[in-house]
Amino acid sequence: MFRLEQWPEAAAAYEIVLSTPGGALKRADMLAALENLGVAHMRAGEPAKAIEMYHRAERLSPRDPRQWLFATGMGMALFFQDRFDEAAYWAEKALADNPRCTIALRTLAGSLAKTGQREQAAVAVQTLLKVEPQLTLSIWRARLKWLDETPWGNRYVEALRLAGLPE
Repeated sequence: MFRLEQWPEAAAAYEIVLSTPGGALKRADMLAALENLGVAHMRAGEPAKAIEMYHRAERLSPRDPRQWLFATGMGMALFFQDRFDEAAYWAEKALADNPRCTIALRTLAGSLAKTGQREQAAVAVQTLLKVEPQLTLSIWRARLKWLDETPWGNRYVEALRLAGLPE
């Protein structure tokens, strides 16, 4: 269901997996399920539930080398709730561990732009373009068509436009 982009169904399936009694899941499997469940909730238009999953993953394994994945998801979900200062914090946390994470760079750029920090947002966009030099708003939007189906898709695009991502 996850690969078929059936997000509510995927979320329900991951919830079942995570409710397996007796600690049958290995920690790595549980972390992967929490991360995927966070993505499924976000894609289903439920960023608050996504935030809950990323917090659970962080508490379960605070020193996990994949913390940048959870921080990236957290930043994006917070952005979708218009909590831009917090979104920027989590994006920076993700970038501390993985400076080439384009999702975190986009979230940081958009969050900074929405809080009026245009110069810092422009720096984030320049860093993003060093990692992905051909990226434009139209390319990005074509790649992430699912955003058009969300209430925040246009706001995300507008934030990146404010940050200076080329059309």
